[in-house]
Amino acid sequence: MLRFGDYEEEVVNCIWGQPMGYHASFSLFITATFERYQSRYRSSRAYMNLLLGLGELGQYLILAAHNFGFGACMTPALRDVEISELLGIDGRREEALYYIGVGVPASSMD
Repeated sequence: MLRFGDYEEEVVNCIWGQPMGYHASFSLFITATFERYQSRYRSSRAYMNLLLGLGELGQYLILAAHNFGFGACMTPALRDVEISELLGIDGRREEALYYIGVGVPASSMD
């Protein structure tokens, strides 16, 4: 965990104003440190494998959330500069690739 607190407005801004960021119990921004990843996987398919692993991790997190009765949403639509500032990462060596928000499903909030 990088930060604890109420960053709802900042998170929604970082995901281009998508309303799914409101009311999330917690938000995950999945990042990658490219240099570390490339030193481990030295093939031309390294980036593709990174993205496939990212999708698999996202799927597991969403299934786990649903298993516990939570809703989950995800998006790769991120404001790169704002995300880097919020997370305190440089945006070159490490960059946020995906957002996953977990919370109470909207259908149960009625």
